Amino acid sequence: MERNRKYSLRNRNFGSSNKKGKFFKGIVTAVITDNEHPLVEDGTLPLGRIGYIQFIPMNESYTSSGKGFFAAPLDKNFNTLPLRNERVDVLQTTSGYFYRRGNGNLSPNVDGVSNSVASIFQTNKNDTGGNSSDYKSTSNTGIANKTDTSSDASEGFGEYFEGDNADSIHPLKLYEGDTLIQSRFGQSLRFSGYNNVKEELHPTIILRNRENSTSQNDLGLAEFTEEDLNRDGSTIAITSGEYKIDFQPGTVDDGGSTNFKTDAKNFDAYPSELKGDQILINSGRIILSAKDAEMIFYSKGNYGFISDGTLSIDNGGGIVAEVQDNISFTTNNNDYTIETGTGEIHLGNGGGEEPLVKGDQLVDVLKQLIDAINQMTHPTPAGPSGPPVNAPVFSQIKAKLDVILSTKNFVD
Repeated sequence: MERNRKYSLRNRNFGSSNKKGKFFKGIVTAVITDNEHPLVEDGTLPLGRIGYIQFIPMNESYTSSGKGFFAAPLDKNFNTLPLRNERVDVLQTTSGYFYRRGNGNLSPNVDGVSNSVASIFQTNKNDTGGNSSDYKSTSNTGIANKTDTSSDASEGFGEYFEGDNADSIHPLKLYEGDTLIQSRFGQSLRFSGYNNVKEELHPTIILRNRENSTSQNDLGLAEFTEEDLNRDGSTIAITSGEYKIDFQPGTVDDGGSTNFKTDAKNFDAYPSELKGDQILINSGRIILSAKDAEMIFYSKGNYGFISDGTLSIDNGGGIVAEVQDNISFTTNNNDYTIETGTGEIHLGNGGGEEPLVKGDQLVDVLKQLIDAINQMTHPTPAGPSGPPVNAPVFSQIKAKLDVILSTKNFVD
């Protein structure tokens, strides 16, 4: 009961008219992110009010009375948490207050300054005769700003949020009919149809995790940027029609050059332009995992792997490949090795197989055979015969045997 008595939305009308259901501006003094928040632990708010904010109304004089005003997210399933000292739109209804982040800010990051609460209260205190020390004692959220040397807990944007780079995050350029989701950290999701050179209807979806550093450093406050599929953080682009993906592999620098070195010289009919229905996934690292079942790849056209590094396959099972055309391996003056351990290597069509010979062993046997021929004698009525009269020819053949050995191909 004590907790319920403490938790009060205080049915006062702060709207622009006497009717409820109106939006007014408020300054955030605390954001409830977990049940360990001091306002929950001291019983001011009940458990489970995650996402609620404590706020000060901006549109009339306010003095602290020991109780705060609280608002729930206007849409709890689609909500961006505000920060302490940010301005928000507050909707007053018969069931309480609800908030949403304001739309008047110049960047997607912060709508306010780090001392908004203190500034607003100081103004109202001068108008109403309030006591600023009373405010500090009653609206202290217990969350100290780690980056602020001030002892006033109302300073700063939160416990660990740093607003120093607020101006470096830029809103996205708009195209007619766009649906955009943009965060204060540079993430964005765009549903567009006309974001192409011809400004024709070709639907696209672009999801990115971070605005690139070039855009952050070169653009000023409130200047618009556009997704850069090469430089932005991890990006997924689902495009169609005339939307052209100017993709470059590798890391692309400020001048537009990439550190990727390997050409797609063996990829037959590599596309000259990346247009049409396509999906691009571009990131520093990509991990695909099928933890319970199959991973299946289909390609109506060619497919290839192009890398500056090494292709390796570590398989728990075997490898089966059936192709309908030639297979070509080019190692460019490097070794080609097949190791089977105690296994076997079979070449051919599987019928009428014969074992391969070892070159050194064959040459050695043939040399021994020629030496034996050169020493060969036959019994005659007059006694043993001499060596063959053509022994020099056999010796010449023996001297040539080493040329039948390959210098590049070996078998065990």
